[in-house]
Amino acid sequence: MKTKIVVLALVSTAFCCAAFYLWTSNTRAEKDVLACQHMTVDDADNIVVNDLLSNAPAEVFNKSRVTIGSIYIEKSDIYTMNQRYYIVPFSLTGQASGQYQATFSCSDTQNIRYSSR
Repeated sequence: MKTKIVVLALVSTAFCCAAFYLWTSNTRAEKDVLACQHMTVDDADNIVVNDLLSNAPAEVFNKSRVTIGSIYIEKSDIYTMNQRYYIVPFSLTGQASGQYQATFSCSDTQNIRYSSR
């Protein structure tokens, strides 16, 4: 009898956790779509440039400091993915020269992921 109660409690807890996860995932997706509808290519450009100047991750950019003159973004290359994320390709000159891309959620512009392309 006790085993059945414990199993029932575990199954109920798992079901509640799964339902909560699905609900928050849908809410996050809705926030992203709404935020992307109000964001422009110029906004995405400015978000990435400002982040590069203040928070450029050293592990991606070879511990080099990124300066305004070293950033080149072709605005026509910026696009959205699934109406939830912005992808911003860019290049850098100087010590950290190379081709990169920034990816961020439209509803969370503080969390930008950088990668080489």
